Amino acid sequence: HLNGKIKEKKSIIIPMLILIILFLTVGIYIYLNGEALITEELDFQLNKNSSFFTLYQSLYFLFTGAGIVFLLSIFTKKRYMFGSLVMFSLILIIMLKTLFLPTLNTVKSERYLAEDLAAAYNESTEVGLWGSLNNDSGFVFYNGIYYDKIFSEAEEAREFINSEGNQILIINEAEKLYDNFKQNDYQGFKVNKYRVGSDDMLLLIEKPLLTNRALDSDNRMAEE
Repeated sequence: HLNGKIKEKKSIIIPMLILIILFLTVGIYIYLNGEALITEELDFQLNKNSSFFTLYQSLYFLFTGAGIVFLLSIFTKKRYMFGSLVMFSLILIIMLKTLFLPTLNTVKSERYLAEDLAAAYNESTEVGLWGSLNNDSGFVFYNGIYYDKIFSEAEEAREFINSEGNQILIINEAEKLYDNFKQNDYQGFKVNKYRVGSDDMLLLIEKPLLTNRALDSDNRMAEE
């Protein structure tokens, strides 16, 4: 009976040890490198953005604290080990919903591009995408505006912005514009940059579309 109890407890100790090593490693890594990673990926100083500083600290304390709690729970009864795992899962879900995702969405979501597109759009406007239909259509979820044309080559995009009427062009990678166009080529457009995922996306809006509505261009974007 005693041997059975020991074996039963060992069956959960091994996974717990793996989690302890993983969480402590992640916590220490975030503490040592998290600030540099956020600064590099999001292109701003962490100490100048309180919400991301809170996110950084929360991740560090969450994983480090979980590792320590799991380590201590090994020396308790089996039900306490299981309880600590359930508690960590609940805390992680709550923090994802209330802190992590809302904070990341302020700089990673296509929602802001979608809102500014909708503000300038009217029924006579043509919307073009220089990118991938499958990978760069997330903003449709926010505003219901679909592309009229999709391009894969620079010359197609050039023809689009030089065509008659009013155009809005979305470019999935900012480098495409700067590598293939001179500034004079798009001087009739307002260019806004958005951080979406790991890429910088551009929204080119023909200036006549801006005469009646001013776009909200706060800290989430940088105007070219």
